[in-house]
Amino acid sequence: MYRNMFAVFRAQNDLLEKEILDQERGLKGQIATLEKKAHENWVAARQAERKLEESKQEAGQLRNMLTLLDKSNESDSKPPTRE
Repeated sequence: MYRNMFAVFRAQNDLLEKEILDQERGLKGQIATLEKKAHENWVAARQAERKLEESKQEAGQLRNMLTLLDKSNESDSKPPTRE
């Protein structure tokens, strides 16, 4: 009788251990997938930050060029002064 109960408990224990190991493997796979996605998102964010910085620099350069062109046009459009 005790041997039979022991065998049943042993079988249950083995089944539960297998279930735990399967869940652990599955969760580790999910963690790896999420870590990969997090890294990809970080890389994309860094690229977006670099592109934003480049755009800001380009906008500043274009603004300076526009200012210079406006000053040049203003000086060209002034009527000649008599001395």
